[in-house]
Amino acid sequence: MNDDGEPLNETERREALKWHRFIIQPGSSMAGTRLRRGQIMRDLVLIGAASREDMLAEGGFPNPGEMLKRAKKEFAEYQSAGFMPPAAAKSGS
Repeated sequence: MNDDGEPLNETERREALKWHRFIIQPGSSMAGTRLRRGQIMRDLVLIGAASREDMLAEGGFPNPGEMLKRAKKEFAEYQSAGFMPPAAAKSGS
């Protein structure tokens, strides 16, 4: 919109964008950055250098501690019924 509240024409829009700068700040929540940080956290969990709760928190999951409590309870229920949870069955553990 211009100063009069009317939509910009193509020339005005190009002129306005010529002076506008887009900057990505380090540590921003850009999708690629979040994905890569999540992959790094997964790798850290696999080598024992980070907790699963840290990994879930990095992934932006709400209440990672509660999520893990529910997962542990469900895992115990599977085991007590004589079943392996789907992911454990796939990995052969």
